[in-house]
Amino acid sequence: MHSIKDKRIVIFGGTGFIGREVAARLIRGGAYVTVMARRPYRNKGMLVQPRLRLVQGDVRDAMDVGRALSGQDAAINLVGILDGSSRQMQALHVDWPRRLVDSGHDLKRLVHVGAVNADADSDSLYLATKGQGEGIIREAGVPWTIVSPSVVFGHGDTFFNRFALLLKLAPGIMPVIRPQARFSPVYVSDVADAIIAGLTRGDLAGKRLALGGPEVWTMRQVVAYTCRQIGVRRLLLNLPPAMAKMQARVMGMLPGRPFSLDQYRTLQVDAVAGPDDLRAIGIEPTAVEAIVPAYLGKSRRQLVYDRFRHESSGALVPPPPPPTR
Repeated sequence: MHSIKDKRIVIFGGTGFIGREVAARLIRGGAYVTVMARRPYRNKGMLVQPRLRLVQGDVRDAMDVGRALSGQDAAINLVGILDGSSRQMQALHVDWPRRLVDSGHDLKRLVHVGAVNADADSDSLYLATKGQGEGIIREAGVPWTIVSPSVVFGHGDTFFNRFALLLKLAPGIMPVIRPQARFSPVYVSDVADAIIAGLTRGDLAGKRLALGGPEVWTMRQVVAYTCRQIGVRRLLLNLPPAMAKMQARVMGMLPGRPFSLDQYRTLQVDAVAGPDDLRAIGIEPTAVEAIVPAYLGKSRRQLVYDRFRHESSGALVPPPPPPTR
């Protein structure tokens, strides 16, 4: 594929943070986009975009997958979870990629989104299963590209927005787990551009792109920066490893699992990629400071308005969903 114009592309995991950005850019480029979702009725706002089709389906159901792949020129796999049971991670990060590559459909290209520090031998279940999934994609009988980003930021992210929420709720003191952990945050639009390059550029077939932003941040720097952006003062307390691990165990038992033991293990491996792979494909990485101040600290009314404006206009950068009541 040298162009996405009039091509038929299916996105698995397309209703999420990165998926919405990719879908909007594909449509802007003239592609016909199919997004398979377990609950498409929750994402009807995406249908304001022309050439987009939402279909109901589950990646664990071979018949659903077959219907979604039928007649498609290319596929993008964005399915993944940051935390869950070993069964869930095995099903979504390992079994699903195997089902995708074994589907037998005549795709011209496949782009798989992994993780920059994915490692099949990792102590982290998340990193281990993501590493196994990347290994399966490499064995695919269709030209593939693996896009493996560091933490991804932008309107609607679960990185800066989550820290902002936790800081607002913190009673004066904010414990920082593994303050020396390092990241190279990468902007969602840059990731979307890299995914589309993986679809269209022949020289990227069989390549793994490790995506990072222009700067490396420590966990403590991320939390301190978020404090400044939302205008709160908190005493940042570096937690010793033993206390951090204990907190992860406790938080993993709370409703919604705000943090878990496996996420603690994931943090032991720096998620640093650097900007080289983005620049090598002609994308100048976007700095955190150029984007994050525009969306941190917004009110509920502003978020609702931003989302309505985005869905109505087909803008490329999706705002965060309205907070739950």
